[in-house]
Amino acid sequence: MTQPLPVESFRDVRAHAAEAVERADRDDVPTVITRRGKQAAAVVSIEVPPKSREREEHEVNRVIDERLAGAVSAQVRRGGRRGGRMCGDVRGERGPRP
Repeated sequence: MTQPLPVESFRDVRAHAAEAVERADRDDVPTVITRRGKQAAAVVSIEVPPKSREREEHEVNRVIDERLAGAVSAQVRRGGRRGGRMCGDVRGERGPRP
């Protein structure tokens, strides 16, 4: 079972920011910062945003690939043509003219 993330008020983090930064950098443990009892921000390792962006891009590419595969598969089931264009049109490429 994973341990809950450290949660500190903005005032506490301001008083000892070095500790929160050290946890994020050395231990890869983010600190959740609260303001008036509500989660407002987090101190995370500098490596987190690029990793998150890479995961997001990978997921977007996976969804695009799945949809393209479905579109091509549907065109093949219909005989390979739709409106006079070949399946290359899915990515904006023009297929052979009829």
